[in-house]
Amino acid sequence: MCAVMTYSAYWLVPFVGTLLSVALFPVIKPDFWHKNSGKVFLFWSLLICIALGIQHGAYELTLLVRDVILSKFLSFIVLISSLYIITGGIYFTVESKVTATVNVAIVGTGALIASWIGTTGAAMLMIRPLLRLNAERKHKVHLVMFFIFLVANIGGGATPIGDPPLFVGFLSGIDFFWPLRCLSNVVYPVVAAMLGILYLIDSYLLKKETVEYKQNDACKAQVKIKGKRNILLLMIAVLSVMLSGIIHSGSITIIGITLPIASVARDCILIGLALTSLTITPQYIHYHNGFSFDPLKEVNELFIAIFLTLIPVEHMLHMGADGPFGSLFNWLSQNETFSPVKCFWLAGALSSVLDNAPTYLTFFHLAGGNPHYLMTDGCDILKAISLGSVFFGAMTYIGNAPNFMIKSIAQRYSYKMPSFLGYMKWSGAMLLPVFIILALILFR
Repeated sequence: MCAVMTYSAYWLVPFVGTLLSVALFPVIKPDFWHKNSGKVFLFWSLLICIALGIQHGAYELTLLVRDVILSKFLSFIVLISSLYIITGGIYFTVESKVTATVNVAIVGTGALIASWIGTTGAAMLMIRPLLRLNAERKHKVHLVMFFIFLVANIGGGATPIGDPPLFVGFLSGIDFFWPLRCLSNVVYPVVAAMLGILYLIDSYLLKKETVEYKQNDACKAQVKIKGKRNILLLMIAVLSVMLSGIIHSGSITIIGITLPIASVARDCILIGLALTSLTITPQYIHYHNGFSFDPLKEVNELFIAIFLTLIPVEHMLHMGADGPFGSLFNWLSQNETFSPVKCFWLAGALSSVLDNAPTYLTFFHLAGGNPHYLMTDGCDILKAISLGSVFFGAMTYIGNAPNFMIKSIAQRYSYKMPSFLGYMKWSGAMLLPVFIILALILFR
C-alpha cells in the first residue's frame, strides 16, 4: 500500500460521477443508458485508476487495485452470484387470487427469513413469486419498493448472516447473538409497521384494478416448489458463510495479499455450489424463473466502479477527525463521546450511497473498536451504527447489492421501475418518517 496518501475534494469526482450517472442517465437518456451503461462505469473506473496512477505511480496503483479486487470485490461478488444462481434454480410460486393479504404474506415471509439466509438469498428466492403473482396488474410497482425495503434490507438486521455490516461486526468480535438480543426488538416491529402500511396501500390500489382482472383471479391458493435440491445447496451456502466467521485457521498469501484460509475456503465452496446448481437444475426451471446472467452483469459493472472510485473516499473516511471529513466526525462527538443519534443518521446517510460494510467498520473503529465495551456500556452507540448501516441501505438502489438486482429482475418481468431519483422519492416518503420516529424513541 502507499506509504502516504493525501486526497482533496477533487478525488470525490469519479465516485460522485458514478452515482450521478446511475441517477440521471436512465431519466435523461434511457436508450443510451440501456446500451452503454457498462461503458459509462468503465469510464469512471479508468478515470480513477489513471488519477491514482499519476498520484502514486503504476506499481502502487497495481497494489491498490489488487487489494480492492481480492479483499473486497471478489468475495462480495462470489457471495452475490452464488446465491443468485442457486435461488434461480428454485421454482417457488404462489397460485392464488391476488389480495393484499397474500402479497403482505409473501413480503413478510421474505423479511423473516432474510436474517437467516441473508438478504440476497431471501430476495432472490421470494421476488419471482411476488412478480409472477401480480404480473397482470396495472398498479404493482409499490410491491417491489416495499420488497426492497423489507426483504433486501431491514429484515436482515437480526443476525450477522442477514446483512454484510453485521457480519463484519461479527468478524470484529461482536457476539453472534448480539443482534438477535439487541436489534431484533427494533427490526421486527419496524417490519410489522411497514407491512401494515403496505397492506393499506395495496388494498387501496387493488380496488382500482379492472373488474375483468379481479374475476380472472379467483382461484384456490396453492404453493408450489420445484428444484428442491437447490434448497440443500442454499443451506450449505449459508452454513459456509457462518462457519467462515467462526473458524480461525490461519491465513494464506495469494498474489502478495494475505487472506484468511476460512474466507478463501468459503469462496471456493460457494463457487462449487453455484456450478453444481447450474449442472443439476433442469432447464425448464430456469426458463420459468426467467433466469439469465444479465442482472449479475449489471451488478458487476456497477459495483466494480463503486469499489474502485471508493478507494480515496474510504481513505479520507478512515482518517476520521484528521481527514477531509473531519468536521463531520467532530460533529459526532459530544463531550468526547459519540452521540448515538448522530451515529445513526451519519452512518445511515453514508451507507445509503457507500458500501455499508466498510461504513459500519469505519464507525466501529471510530467508536473505539472494543467489542466488549460496545456490547455493554457502548451498546447504544453500536445499536445506532448497526441500525443506520442496515436500515439506510434501503434508501437508494445502490445502498445494498440486492436492491439493484431486484430492480433488474423486475424490469425483466416488465415492471416499470422508477429511476434512481424516483426510487428515492418512494424511500423518502415511506422510510424517513419511520426512521425519524425510531431515532426519537431509541436515541433521545
